[in-house]
Amino acid sequence: MIYGNPGTGKTMSFLIAKKIAETILSKKRVEKYKIIYVTAATPNFPKILSEICKELGIQVPTRGLSLREYLSYVSELSKNCYLHICIDEFDRLLESSKQKKYSEDLLYYLT
Repeated sequence: MIYGNPGTGKTMSFLIAKKIAETILSKKRVEKYKIIYVTAATPNFPKILSEICKELGIQVPTRGLSLREYLSYVSELSKNCYLHICIDEFDRLLESSKQKKYSEDLLYYLT
């Protein structure tokens, strides 16, 4: 979890960490891994989860599924590979009263 004011290098820190992780995974000959980046600039919980699934190669609708259904797809894929997910602007989800419960559940699940 990286937190800070706008323009302090959070996204750049992720990109550097991603390169380091890819280098380490490559040296350890780990072939199955996914490191994905999505943004929550618009606090739309189903859209963000469907984007995560899309980045993982899983085709799901952009709405209409429950948190558990979206996460079951992610969980199934993560059984077979190393998975790291970066959700930029996550604080916007926490600030949205409509999305607060879902975002807290997602944060709990992912950590």
